[in-house]
Amino acid sequence: MKNYSTTQLLTQEKPQLIAHVNNKYENILFHFDNTVSLDGGLRTKGYFKGSLPNKPLISVITVVYNHDEYLARTIESVINQSYDNVEFIVIDGGSTDNTLNTINKYQDMIDYFLSEEDFGIYDAMNKALKLIQGEYYLVLGADDYLYPNAIFEIVNEHLTQNDEIDFVVASVDVGDGTLSGYSPQKAWLGASAVVTTHSVGMIIKSQLHQEFGLYSLKFPQIADSLFIKKLLSAKKLGLASKTIAGRFSLEGVSNNNVARGLCEGFLIQLETEKSMFLQLIIFILRLIKNISRLKKN
Repeated sequence: MKNYSTTQLLTQEKPQLIAHVNNKYENILFHFDNTVSLDGGLRTKGYFKGSLPNKPLISVITVVYNHDEYLARTIESVINQSYDNVEFIVIDGGSTDNTLNTINKYQDMIDYFLSEEDFGIYDAMNKALKLIQGEYYLVLGADDYLYPNAIFEIVNEHLTQNDEIDFVVASVDVGDGTLSGYSPQKAWLGASAVVTTHSVGMIIKSQLHQEFGLYSLKFPQIADSLFIKKLLSAKKLGLASKTIAGRFSLEGVSNNNVARGLCEGFLIQLETEKSMFLQLIIFILRLIKNISRLKKN
């Protein structure tokens, strides 16, 4: 087998799942109901992995539903990372196109995949969070992709230097430009003003979800924004990386339903900020700014 990023440090020693005090959810190795699900990957063949000294296990999560067009490119960008301790979890929402065939093609390089109906992106993502074993995780959309050295650079420049880091915000190529930086002072404008992107652009300490819970299903389009705001409110340690992690696609759900995204963002701001009047003004201004996109939707 070729030395892919996901196949170099395998072990047949099954990891022990540690019960956390007051934990928000239970970690599992398999999530399978043979009446409604299909699963596969290295775990189902008895292969596992974990963190090593100065080499933390990084979990990459991809959720997909009937979106096969760029999935092979996405998968290739993960398994061909130069960093050699990567765990890859793929959650499919029961696709009816060629998605599952593509996943099966790569199942010897994917740690675990699950295919079953779900209640949307964040329900699928929460399933993945229960399955990951990595100290940190990164979300990668089914039409996004990572650059080859992305994880290696972030781990070696940041995560191995300070184990108290809660999340890293990487630079990301989007459209014709590059988003860079981390701006917690802009939290009053929403999570999108603070970080580059959630998918591709953030590596997050997995343990944070034991403290703050999984992604909220109240916000099916941008629940990541609420989670990011929780991290900011709790003053968790985040930093910016100059590493350009990859390319974020503008074809995802959050960009195709502008009205819903704006409304969910407004509700999240009302939940996490003090000045309701200021947030109402910002919301109105955003509606005006996006009026042409709203008409297209």
